[in-house]
Amino acid sequence: MIMISLKRLFFTAVLFMAFEIAPTAIAENGGNGDNVPSAAATVPILKHWIGEYPVARLDQLPEAQRDTPIGFINDPDIFRAVWQAFKPKDEPPKLDFDHNMVIFIRNVRFFNRTRILKVVLTDGIADIVAMETRSALPIEDKMAMALAEIPKKGVRAVRTKKHLIPVRLDPSNISYRIDGKEVDLINGRSEKEAAPGSVSKITTAVLGNPTVGDLNDDGRLDAALILFQNSGGTGTFIYAAAAINRNDGYHGTNAEFLGDRIRVDSVSIRNGVIVVEYRDRRSDEPMAVKPSVPRSTYFIFQNGKIQNIGTSEEQGQLFEGWVTVGHEVRAFHPCGQTEDLWITGDSIGYNDLMEAYRSLAADRGPYAPVFVVIYGRQIEAPMDGFGADYPGGFFASRLVRVPPKGNCKAGMILVDSPAPGSKIVSPLTVSGKARGTWFFEGDFPMVIIDASGSVIGQSYCTAQSPWMTTEFVAFEGKITFKRPASSGKAMLLLKKDNPTGKPEYDDALEIPVFIR
Repeated sequence: MIMISLKRLFFTAVLFMAFEIAPTAIAENGGNGDNVPSAAATVPILKHWIGEYPVARLDQLPEAQRDTPIGFINDPDIFRAVWQAFKPKDEPPKLDFDHNMVIFIRNVRFFNRTRILKVVLTDGIADIVAMETRSALPIEDKMAMALAEIPKKGVRAVRTKKHLIPVRLDPSNISYRIDGKEVDLINGRSEKEAAPGSVSKITTAVLGNPTVGDLNDDGRLDAALILFQNSGGTGTFIYAAAAINRNDGYHGTNAEFLGDRIRVDSVSIRNGVIVVEYRDRRSDEPMAVKPSVPRSTYFIFQNGKIQNIGTSEEQGQLFEGWVTVGHEVRAFHPCGQTEDLWITGDSIGYNDLMEAYRSLAADRGPYAPVFVVIYGRQIEAPMDGFGADYPGGFFASRLVRVPPKGNCKAGMILVDSPAPGSKIVSPLTVSGKARGTWFFEGDFPMVIIDASGSVIGQSYCTAQSPWMTTEFVAFEGKITFKRPASSGKAMLLLKKDNPTGKPEYDDALEIPVFIR
């Protein structure tokens, strides 16, 4: 007979204010601007459950919490999956995840019955007091677990002695892989001993502010950011990294090395491509020289990590724009230009480009435009053939990606519907996301122009949430339009609202469509 004695154990979680470098990212993951109470306060336990959890179902827990003895759940789908493993015979309780969250403790080494007794919040520090049995029984197929529903106000992150688990998984409070090693950021910073017992510290920190955009075409806003690392010497190593927005928050990627003591000018996400503009030195210049040589390096998120797809020096210019193929037509319309270019058949990337076009345009009808991101260069138009009618040619060296919702203003506005090249009828519903600066008084104008250049419809898109922000805001609008004399190609223009009337502040997204 094995004797099991009772012993109270204390589990402590630290909840802290996140470093708000990406307000949109924080808002989308359930964060809020609530003030953390300064005085000690007992957090009410609204519901509580104890039981056993199968080892084989650990993959249902939030990804970053599958190896930790404590964690949280703030997503109803994740909670439902966890509950089905935890209490398979019971219906999952209905919880208010808008205002509350679920915390849990579980065994990681030995099987000990456990129960959450209370939670005390002081200056953002929450002590989770639990009671568990003490035994030496190894965990086999099941472990003991306790869950509790508590209000999420003031909760910022959960931390054990060895693990930090932010409640708001924003880009400044997650882990990144630098040179194969995990680095945990707290408030955008990490300090670790260079070696056991060493006075030297390896400092890692976020440089500047992350920028947001969709890197994997799932509709969520991811983030791109710059990290610097210093181990106490003269070198300051600069890396590019990304934070991928999943249903349980942000998850850090690998970090790709950019250079030593370079000057980063900007980071942007353009149609799923991370673009880092920076200044470096010539290969023959010493490190003491101030970096002055402008460079651009490009990254994409693929196969679970960001990948360097080259620099402007190696690959040539990176273009974004519309490809249209049909009888006597093989056109590329680069963003920011007014005329089409003829795509030359001897382009290195020609076959990949044509294959991508055929697969995407097959269900859209003839002459449907497809948006692409591509390396290439502008050349002179051919002397004869169909291409001779074009003002210039385009040599496609490498197809980078074909973003399903790509457009020339992706950094400012993203459209969910209608899709480019789609057939439209009146009335037309338009929806998507735009940065708050695209609106004025909560809306912006849109028009439809037919093939002759005539305006056949006018209306407005309206913000679906507070618009006074620089981050993305959902919008929706409906537009009716006259049917032109003949159906065919038209243009939907989503105009940036410009109350000043000054032309230098005008901007618009053009979406090519077909009137049915």
